[in-house]
Amino acid sequence: MTQKEAAEYLGVAPRTVQRYAERGILHCTYEPGPTGGHRPVYDREEVEKFKEQIGTTAPGQSVGRPAGQSGRPGGGMTIEELALILGTVVTRAQPAAPQIALTDKLTLTLAEAAELSGLARGFLREAIRSRKLKGIRGAGRGFRIKRSDLETFVRGLV
Repeated sequence: MTQKEAAEYLGVAPRTVQRYAERGILHCTYEPGPTGGHRPVYDREEVEKFKEQIGTTAPGQSVGRPAGQSGRPGGGMTIEELALILGTVVTRAQPAAPQIALTDKLTLTLAEAAELSGLARGFLREAIRSRKLKGIRGAGRGFRIKRSDLETFVRGLV
């Protein structure tokens, strides 16, 4: 089912369905869209199970409040807001990958090099462009700088 169909079935806005997918509450796959590009597609059974999980609470109805009372100004949350918060909590509760100390990394991003050296990112970027500092294009738009090259560059500034 398309995002719009899932939204209508759940009684929420299409953006809310997209947020459910971003939070991992609903899973989607992508198929070619009618005008090119790709559009998200949701599994009908999963959407139906999710609707059962949220129970008989109507969309927009506050959790823990009688029907008809809005939870916005006076407190409380809608079921959609609660689901988004719970998704965030579950995501954040998973252990993070171990962090490597900045001084132990062999290659640095431009931001990390700026933090380690105390120099501005723009100054470092210009040094790379003028070939005073060795740097390579990393994944995407950023630069990668070898820590040893940064140390040599900084020593040469003094």
